[in-house]
Amino acid sequence: TLGLGITATHPIYDIADGRSVFAGVLSVDYRFDDIGLFLQESYGDNIFPTTLVAVFEEKNPYNLIGLSTGTEPSILVLSEDQSKPCPFDRGDDVPCVPLRVGMENLVGTPDDEVLVRAFQEHKKANFPRELVVSKTEDSIDADIWVSQSSIYEQPGTSLRWRIII
Repeated sequence: TLGLGITATHPIYDIADGRSVFAGVLSVDYRFDDIGLFLQESYGDNIFPTTLVAVFEEKNPYNLIGLSTGTEPSILVLSEDQSKPCPFDRGDDVPCVPLRVGMENLVGTPDDEVLVRAFQEHKKANFPRELVVSKTEDSIDADIWVSQSSIYEQPGTSLRWRIII
């Protein structure tokens, strides 16, 4: 995920002379690749071969956070033309930037296509809590998948992620 992530912070206060006094900040960094690795280890092919998980931001463009399929939630593109992939994978003077991938633009494995179709069906139904049925293709003999959508949020913050399983 090219170092992309999120930082959670919380102020710490101490009591001095009967008053609350600012003492510092507790901060934890979560890298998106660590979230993706957790999903792979918990729901990947070796654990639950028919369970797929996508975590993404709740609001449009539904940027990816992590996937159980192992597909990266961002791509590296040229700084001057973000429609072109970066020809380098590392270095100090690489003229490239990470570009977040939205759920609707996810491409990768056949399992990613299943997640995209599930996302499309959930979005069309306004992300219900009930189970949603999707098919891998529009033919009569297509594989059928059942999925459910849920919100993960941190109270008191603007963090709201949607999870499809």
